Amino acid sequence: MSSSARDCVSCKKLLIPPTANFCAYCGAPQAQPGHSLEEEDSPTKELCCLMPQDFDELENDKKQKTQLFPNLSKVLLPVLDVPREKSVKVQFNAVIPLTLWEWEEGKSSVYMRFGHRDIGSWNRDIGPCTLYRGVGNGLFVVEYKISLDYEFLKDNQNGLSYKYVVYSQRSNSIGHQFEFLHGAPPFESIDNNRLLRIPQDKLKPGGYHRQFDAVILPDVKSNETKSIDNKRWKYFDSSNLSAFVIPSPAHFKDCLTVSVFNGSSTKEKKYSGFLKDLTLKIVLDALLYYLSVDLKEDAHVITVINALPLYHFLSGLSVPNQISLKEAPCILNLVALNTLIEKNPKAKKFNEETNEFNEETNDQLSLCQKLRHTIQGLLMDWVMCPDVVGVLGKYLTLEFPAKDIKNELDALILALVNDRISNIPTTHLIVDAFVYVETQKGIHNSLRNIFFTKACDTLGVKISTETKRLSSNLVVELICELAKQSPTTLCSVGIPATVKSLDIFQATDDEIYVSSNGEIKKRKEEYRNSPGDFTLEKKKERSSVVAVEKEEKNFNQPNLKERDGDFNVIVPNLPTIQKHGVLYPLKNKTMRVQFNAVIQKDIWKWEEGRSEVYIRFGHKMLGDWELDIGPCILHRDAGNGFYVIRYDMSIDSDFIKSLRIGLPYKYTVYSPLVKVTKHQFEYLHGAPPYQGANANRLLKVPKEKLCPGGYYRQFDTMILPDTKVKTAKATFKRVWDFISRAEPDDPTAITLPIPTLMRSQCMEIHLQPIKDILLRGDFRNKLEVSTNGCVNLIRCAYLQWVEHRGGDYRWEIQDIGPFLMDLVEFFLVDLNKQRDSAYHTVTSAVFLNYCLHKLRKFYSVPISVDLCIKLLQTMNLSYINGEKELSFLMSLIGGLPETRTGIVNALVYCLRTIIASENPDNAIVVLKALPLYHFLCDLSVPYQKSCVPLNKITWGDTSLLIDKLLSTLQFKSGFVQKHKEDIQQLLQFDSKLLYIIPYICPWEDTVILCDMLPLELAIVWLIERLNLHSDTHYLRLSSVTDYKMNYCFKLPLANILKRIYEKKINNFDVLVWYSDATTFLYESFRDKINFSINAEILVESTISLYLHILFKAKMFQDQTNNQDTLCQRLTLSARELLMDWVARKDVIGGSFFGASLKYAGTIHQELRKENDELKFWKELLFIKFPANEMKNDFEAIVLELVSDRVSEIPSPELKINLFINVDHREEIADSFRNIFLTKAIEALDSMFSKRSMTQSIQRWATLLDLKSERVFKLISKIIEKRYPDFCRAQEMPFSDLLDWEMWPGILKISYAQVGKNTRELGEWRLIVTCAISKLETVCVNINSGGITITELNSIRAKQIQMNKLCEVIDESRIIDLQKSIEKRLKEFEHFEEYTMKLKYFLSHICNILTGQYNLMDELQKNYKDEKINKLCITVSDGSCRVVSFPDARPLDPCLDGFFIISSKYSSDIFNRLWHKRIIEQPAAVDSSKIYSIFWQPVLQSCTLLLKRLQSGDMTLLEVDDQFKNVYFHKLDKLEKDLINLQHAVDAINHSATGDINWIKNAVVHIGQYWDLCGYKVAAKAFLKIRDTLDLTGDFDIVEKVALKVSFTNTTLSTIDHSVVDAGRFLQEYATDPAKRECLEVFIECQNIVQWIRNKTKDLISLFNFVSSSVAGREGSMAADKLLFLYTVGSGFCPLIYKLSKDASCQKLQELCKTVWMALETAPYLPDLMKSCERDIDWYKSFKEKHKTKIN
Repeated sequence: MSSSARDCVSCKKLLIPPTANFCAYCGAPQAQPGHSLEEEDSPTKELCCLMPQDFDELENDKKQKTQLFPNLSKVLLPVLDVPREKSVKVQFNAVIPLTLWEWEEGKSSVYMRFGHRDIGSWNRDIGPCTLYRGVGNGLFVVEYKISLDYEFLKDNQNGLSYKYVVYSQRSNSIGHQFEFLHGAPPFESIDNNRLLRIPQDKLKPGGYHRQFDAVILPDVKSNETKSIDNKRWKYFDSSNLSAFVIPSPAHFKDCLTVSVFNGSSTKEKKYSGFLKDLTLKIVLDALLYYLSVDLKEDAHVITVINALPLYHFLSGLSVPNQISLKEAPCILNLVALNTLIEKNPKAKKFNEETNEFNEETNDQLSLCQKLRHTIQGLLMDWVMCPDVVGVLGKYLTLEFPAKDIKNELDALILALVNDRISNIPTTHLIVDAFVYVETQKGIHNSLRNIFFTKACDTLGVKISTETKRLSSNLVVELICELAKQSPTTLCSVGIPATVKSLDIFQATDDEIYVSSNGEIKKRKEEYRNSPGDFTLEKKKERSSVVAVEKEEKNFNQPNLKERDGDFNVIVPNLPTIQKHGVLYPLKNKTMRVQFNAVIQKDIWKWEEGRSEVYIRFGHKMLGDWELDIGPCILHRDAGNGFYVIRYDMSIDSDFIKSLRIGLPYKYTVYSPLVKVTKHQFEYLHGAPPYQGANANRLLKVPKEKLCPGGYYRQFDTMILPDTKVKTAKATFKRVWDFISRAEPDDPTAITLPIPTLMRSQCMEIHLQPIKDILLRGDFRNKLEVSTNGCVNLIRCAYLQWVEHRGGDYRWEIQDIGPFLMDLVEFFLVDLNKQRDSAYHTVTSAVFLNYCLHKLRKFYSVPISVDLCIKLLQTMNLSYINGEKELSFLMSLIGGLPETRTGIVNALVYCLRTIIASENPDNAIVVLKALPLYHFLCDLSVPYQKSCVPLNKITWGDTSLLIDKLLSTLQFKSGFVQKHKEDIQQLLQFDSKLLYIIPYICPWEDTVILCDMLPLELAIVWLIERLNLHSDTHYLRLSSVTDYKMNYCFKLPLANILKRIYEKKINNFDVLVWYSDATTFLYESFRDKINFSINAEILVESTISLYLHILFKAKMFQDQTNNQDTLCQRLTLSARELLMDWVARKDVIGGSFFGASLKYAGTIHQELRKENDELKFWKELLFIKFPANEMKNDFEAIVLELVSDRVSEIPSPELKINLFINVDHREEIADSFRNIFLTKAIEALDSMFSKRSMTQSIQRWATLLDLKSERVFKLISKIIEKRYPDFCRAQEMPFSDLLDWEMWPGILKISYAQVGKNTRELGEWRLIVTCAISKLETVCVNINSGGITITELNSIRAKQIQMNKLCEVIDESRIIDLQKSIEKRLKEFEHFEEYTMKLKYFLSHICNILTGQYNLMDELQKNYKDEKINKLCITVSDGSCRVVSFPDARPLDPCLDGFFIISSKYSSDIFNRLWHKRIIEQPAAVDSSKIYSIFWQPVLQSCTLLLKRLQSGDMTLLEVDDQFKNVYFHKLDKLEKDLINLQHAVDAINHSATGDINWIKNAVVHIGQYWDLCGYKVAAKAFLKIRDTLDLTGDFDIVEKVALKVSFTNTTLSTIDHSVVDAGRFLQEYATDPAKRECLEVFIECQNIVQWIRNKTKDLISLFNFVSSSVAGREGSMAADKLLFLYTVGSGFCPLIYKLSKDASCQKLQELCKTVWMALETAPYLPDLMKSCERDIDWYKSFKEKHKTKIN
């Protein structure tokens, strides 16, 4: 350390720079060298060194009584003088009570002082602040805006300390005065300052932050008050004028509210002041912050509530005076309804008798009715919500501007209430509801009257509207009338408990009864204990038996009843635990059995609260008919006096298994009103084998339920007494219409319905909960479990087992099937009513169908077609909610495949039943049900596009009798049109229907359905429509009727063509699909086509389809290879189709034009069907297309095919004759005629293709025998058409000789002197002569080398044509000419290659060549007209040499090698060496020195680099210099570039490439060296820890890694693999900067580490210290620092407490693993360690000050 360095006087850290006036860490002022802080006597210097709290003492000491002025800076501080784009604008707002500061207008002011040295260090005033506005009661808002340097704020993200300074009359007496933060944490002191922290989102250049501060208060005595007053800021103590009463800190929130909102009225919703300038986010944040207070007083709550509307309005949760969102729809509809009623009074009529509005045909009246239904639906939806209370009553109290609106709403509400009361299931509930309404206050009278009327109707009480009320209470009136008219009903119904709350009953404990004359009376106290008045209040509580195991509920706890010696009451004989252990088995042997039965109370003279039902069992282990098990509970009121009783019993499963036939049992009823001397068993009327008292019920538990934990539910029929009965045979009445207490002629007898009706009614009662579940969709179990329970219930209804004298008998009634079906239909009706609002309806219907399917395995269930239709209609998945419905169903099915299979089988049964009925009206029902079938079978998913290949489509479905549905609909036209909308949605919803609906579609509906299908599918569908499948190979197209052909092909295909032509196609793949579909259509009839009309329609239509797709493909905007491929494929397919058709024997036949040959005479041959084929193609070209492009494409295909067929004609003479025949026909098109012309020319050429002139003359002689004048006419016509303007130019370009393929043949004829004696010497002869002259001239130039570059380029492109032209020359010249051509082409190619390499080389030398620009200009010249012998020549050794560009000769030795190493075997290694060499040459170089200065040295450097790298002699410094910058993380690229460089050097030196495996090894060495370099940093960190902590353990491997790469002359071969492998553990530290930083921070912060280690013995001790110190300081800065200390201690715990002196490197690494885990959860751990290191003095002083005990 230099002598000038010094430490901070406060934190003892090194000052940087040494002459700094303030510490960079703590901000403390520093004395300059040679001075001390105590020696500074200047007032300015003294102020600079004092903290804010020292100013008052300073002024008092100096006795300054004069006025103080702000200490303003004469020079603008640097952090404040920054450009706008680099600053952050901060606005300060605070509230100041002027009276507390003795404010004097014009003289007093407010400034700000900051604690940072760059902003004055508490001795510079910033300001002044402006009095922004007054808010009343002496309060003013002050404001100051300041711009601070962004970089300065970024470096001080922990915050800037500041305070407000006030200069006023008060401060003049005691000096300037800092504000005092009353009540600020951690404890009230003058050391507390405000802290500015700017959010990260505002901390950016150009950012803007607004700081809202609380009240600016002076440093005086204060008495805190908790009361709230409108003028709380005028508190002061009269006894001490220097002591003010300061409001509590909670009241400071009002200060913010005042400053922001200015106390404006919330009704106006217009806020004054600077609220308009505030952003929404700032206001919401401020409100949320100041509302989140601890509301301990009522006044605080009121304050918060008053602020909530503003928060709601700003956050968009509501608007002022907005009506509730749930009320708005109804009110809006009511207003609209009232408007229509005013326009049409007829719509107002309401039928009071039917509670319905009149229906009118007028549109306006219909709209009124629709509005009424809408309002009623909204009310219904709202009132059905479980959390909505008091809705209807609330609406009845609403006020509206128009009375008509009020009346409309009242009528709708009352109608809705009437309907909902009607749906109450039992009489008791209706009466209870009426009583409840009557006892409530504030209920509208109209509502009360509805409940009263419903209660009267339900109880059968008739009260005339003229009758005067007996009392002011409707309840009293109803009970009195009921007592008079039907006392029996009153006794059965009972008086509801709510009646006791009425005023008429003064004592609620008294029992209420109604006398015979209808008066309501109370029993007297002295008679209340008589046997006849055994009341509910005087019942004795039953004792319960404690279960064996407490954790499990046992259902066998008997309900004991003490015997009362005063009364003759029969009580049950209850069992005990000790005697009957089968009811209390062990947990691993327990199963549960639930008994359910139906009882009619009137039969048993039931008395509420006293009558009970028990069960007795006929087994010695259960009392042998002597003990009562129970009691059974009245589980559910089934209505009309019927109740369901239930008893849950736990029993030993082994005991049930041991039973031979089952467990016999009977129900026992105890009713005090039954006059018997003992208990009364039930009697099984009509039970087999014969009716008697010995017939008992028999419990048979299925085997699958007989297991520990099993659960079985037994459903029994009616519990009937042993009395005389009469059976009614009628079955059309309800059960409760039959069962009565007595018959008129025999009081002891009862009338029962027939067993079928009785059993059906019991089944309906038992099924009622299942119905409720289905309607609500409240499935609590999987579908398999639920259906098993339902099927078991129905099976119990079908079959009841009876035990009689030890035998078991089936009591089976098969006739309940129709009743079950009716019940299912009722269920379906209710489900369909809620179909639109509930997505569980499908699952409920599937449940019913699945139950019926399971039931069919046991009984013959009569499922009719109509029921199947209703089931399917309910099971149909809707188009809107279908996915939800299916998802809900699948969730209940779960992962059970057997459940899904069963549901599918049940669905298939219904489908087949409906299809078998052969009713076309049911077809749509089947189609709507198919999506569910397909989804369950995983054949498709909702709204999924079809993914079946077009050639593998299977139409229909054999598993569902679709063929029968096809026969049903085949001739039923109009089916698709009738259900068009449904079919369209079905096709989109279920892709599988794309292959079923078309299959069953009627013929005449094909066009309509074709318009709905995807185009590719519609095309393939035509195959199925005409039965053109591969399995119908025997089909003949002629057998297809015109009717079917018209409706099933022609009209649909026309629709398809129109759709393709008009459709806008954006996806190119669609065209590919269309093409594939058309190909499949073609393949389907390919082997069936003939000359029939149907075949002609198929072929022409398919070709048109191909051309339409081709038209769209060419119009597609994206020009890609796929587009070209598709166009070619479409063209070839159309051509192939035409070729197959014309090749048919009955069409044309044959492989060439005219089909075959025939003989005309003995020798002469002719084409057999020449005229027929000409007619065929002529008619085919008449096909019409909507676009000319299609017409042109079709003509091109036809002409190409005709050309091929003409080419296949076996004789040239026949081709010439065919041309002559066509030439005579005027109706032939020119394009068609040109084909025969071209083929005739080829025929002539073939006749003279031999080189022998003699043979050519002989062939020509043969041609003369075939009318030679036609041949000359043919030749003349050909040439004259080719050159119509030859007379003007009279010049033959050489390129034309190469381009026109006919020239070799024509010249052959000319050289053979054919026709020299003929008279045909016209223009064509002059053209031929000119062509021969041009050819001769070119041949001469080729031999001499005078041929131009342009001509050589043409010869190279048309070399085959040139060879044919050379064959025309005399044989003696042909060989020499061809050799000359090869020689000139070789020279031409060498010249091109030389110029390319020269340009490439010049582009890589960076313009350092003298005269380089001139040489480049020469290279850019156009040499197309130059002769080859002026550019390049062939020397004597046969090699080529460029003679142009003389300035480039010195560069020739460099060109080949440079191109090889720089382009062919490119590598970054050579490029770097070359560019480095180029850069090192500052001046221009002559071309003669390029080789020696650049090329040769660089090549030698590359060679030397490879040799040194191969031998391992390259130093590590050279490795870094050559490779590190480019290949540090790219070793694969390094290996590739080295291989390329080796190949290039070998190629340049003309040596064979040897073994290059050494390159791979060298690259591995380089990688290991770089790994060691990375390990070195981590190794040094470990060694630094060892040295710092004086660790004595083994660190040898770390030392080796650190020293291995420290020598500058170390070569690559010295890299030790073992050291690299051993130091591999350092890789994670080398690659993870965070871990490395942790180690470095741990070394640097040893002061805090040692202090923690000395003061605490382990982490628990540190935790106790921190937790005890933080208590009571939550939220303060001290608490934060203590928590930081604990975080550092827990994070570095292993290194602090467990790192011993003898620790080795391995031990250190293991301890670090725990630190890394902490680092993952707290990435800021190093920063916290540094912070704790800086605050170590604070920790020490805190420890000493508070004397915290550390355990």
